[in-house]
Amino acid sequence: MSNENLWGEIPHIEPVKTPTSILKEQAALLKEKTNALLEGRVEAGRDITGQDIARLDIVVPIMDNYSVTIVRIVHGLEFYPVKVLDEPTGVWSRASSEPEFKEHLKIIFRSDKVQNIIKVLLQRIKSLDLI
Repeated sequence: MSNENLWGEIPHIEPVKTPTSILKEQAALLKEKTNALLEGRVEAGRDITGQDIARLDIVVPIMDNYSVTIVRIVHGLEFYPVKVLDEPTGVWSRASSEPEFKEHLKIIFRSDKVQNIIKVLLQRIKSLDLI
């Protein structure tokens, strides 16, 4: 007895970078760029409505893992559009594609507020005289 295929052709899918995987890449780069003085931590999951959520924190391992949330994201089953929250300013935006999402992150990460957070955290580490 053969099984009849009622599904039709299943599409071949090319690999895609998810918004969460992009945040994880940036988290790893922060660690590299600061010689592990600062680390990025990404926590991901689902909210009560079934939306995918994630956040990127800057973590200071030498200060008992003190952390500051920089970005939160929310998206549905499809990765885009993705809603992006710039935590330091409290401003939400929306990205319709991977390049647009990366541009939003670039603006947030290079903002005066985030750059100041990084500067202050590095100053606090230096004031500990452990490095």
